[in-house]
Amino acid sequence: MNDIKKDTATAEKQNETKNAPSFPVLRAAVIGALGKTGRVLSAALNESSDCRYVFGIDRNAPETYYPEAYYSDEQPSGINRNETNVPIFTSLAAFFNDTQENGKIPKRFLCDVIIDFSSRDGLAERLGFAKTYNLPLVLATTGFSASDQTRIDETAKTIPIFQAANLSLGANLLKMLCVFAQRALGQNFDTEIAEYHHREKKDAPSGTAMMIAEALRKAKETQCGTKIRFSYGRNGTNSSRNKNEIGIHSVRGGTIAGTHEAIFAGDDETIVIRHEAQSRKIFALGAIEAARFLIEKAAGKYGMEDLLYEKTGF
Repeated sequence: MNDIKKDTATAEKQNETKNAPSFPVLRAAVIGALGKTGRVLSAALNESSDCRYVFGIDRNAPETYYPEAYYSDEQPSGINRNETNVPIFTSLAAFFNDTQENGKIPKRFLCDVIIDFSSRDGLAERLGFAKTYNLPLVLATTGFSASDQTRIDETAKTIPIFQAANLSLGANLLKMLCVFAQRALGQNFDTEIAEYHHREKKDAPSGTAMMIAEALRKAKETQCGTKIRFSYGRNGTNSSRNKNEIGIHSVRGGTIAGTHEAIFAGDDETIVIRHEAQSRKIFALGAIEAARFLIEKAAGKYGMEDLLYEKTGF
């Protein structure tokens, strides 16, 4: 009987080890928690066995998202904490005012990293909070002004900040592959970028297309020593190609998933590198990867290239 108990205990311990997270549990707070991508990120954190979604911040959060009863040690069952199952506050100031105990944040609200999918509004508050509590910050927000960027860069001198307009691992790998291809193929190949999106997308070209274009322009200018210009679409009777340009083309229609292609056209051969985004989940998973990468780092500014170089060893 003792042997059976011993064997059972050993098997249970092996199962626990087998099912245990391969990384330390990542405790994350999400800003912009009720936005489209914020909701997807919240779900991804909740679904992960090695992540813990601690709290969210969203200016559109109603008070019912963080009822007072949540803070008691014995919570009533069935309490409404929305689909993310965590409290969501209207601002970081509201979070601190509602949760602090004797001027300190309770252990149940401590986190390892802040992931921001909101907007440029409130940037100063977010940077100040992260700096005060020495928290790594993943910034997936765009539209920053020059003064905003200066503030981000200054804050990165004291805490690690990961800044990326696109957190998709695939889209950023596409950019790296394009630069590699450009360096290998040289000026004998013409470079064009095509991007396809759903009919509702307002900006054109997409931010990702421009990210790729800027990387390619830098690579081409380094190669040829000549200024490279962008050509947006082609029309008219004199649209022949200039070798010192990169063509950028936008397609909008239906519910097309975000797709980006880089075309390298030479004499008698063409290379196409393509990435297709099938859902917003890729940005959420990229944000979690970025967060894991960041919590190991010293103060400084990091981006997707740093993460991918570390993963690939290039």
